[in-house]
Amino acid sequence: MDSTISVCIADDQGLFVSGMMALFQISDEIHVLGTTKNGSDTIRYMMDHAAETDVLILDIGLPDLSGVDVARVLRDASIDTPILIVSNDDSSDTVLRAIRAGICGYLLKDCDGEELKNAVREVSFGRRYIDKRLLPYLMDRVRGEESETVQPIPTNPTRTPTALPTVTRLSPGLEELTPRELEVLRLMAEGHPNDEIANRLFITPKTARNHTTSILQKLGVKTRTQAVVLALSQDISTNTGILGLFS
Repeated sequence: MDSTISVCIADDQGLFVSGMMALFQISDEIHVLGTTKNGSDTIRYMMDHAAETDVLILDIGLPDLSGVDVARVLRDASIDTPILIVSNDDSSDTVLRAIRAGICGYLLKDCDGEELKNAVREVSFGRRYIDKRLLPYLMDRVRGEESETVQPIPTNPTRTPTALPTVTRLSPGLEELTPRELEVLRLMAEGHPNDEIANRLFITPKTARNHTTSILQKLGVKTRTQAVVLALSQDISTNTGILGLFS
């Protein structure tokens, strides 16, 4: 079986695209199947080539449509190719809108090459991959602890961004979850809706909904997105969030 990951790169910054292509050409693991420079062409390309595209690498700031809009159109068209956002936009509002639109991963453009390749690899398996520098700000956002004005991640060229503390135990909310609820949360973090979770766990859709409701209550959050962000924040060493608890 061919293990090469075929990607489409949708970005209007030619120099950045050339850099990604050069990076991927170093190894045989990732193959660039095509490139586009705006949202409309990206949608048309994916309509024609979704079957052979393993990952869509998508910028947020395309000339005609935002990456979030492109993701929504593709999901509405039942195109389920995993989408990895690679962008300079680091606002928590944008990241959450992208997650709600169905993307699998979000990286900042100043990430290193190995992290980019790892993110492509992870989302090609349908897993979540969020730049670890975004997680504290996402947590503040979903918990309503930040101000109404969306604050970008502070950057200081003279120092390395502060690393998140190593998590050695689950937060109290996650510790209250049963093994089955942790399994449901893992599938939620992979982006599966309740009906798919029910099929995978051989339970009824009603039982899956009940588990989801219980998870939200125990975590003290109101939405699935908030639950996933909380889960992702628990294991940044693997950057697959709650998935790391089951490895």
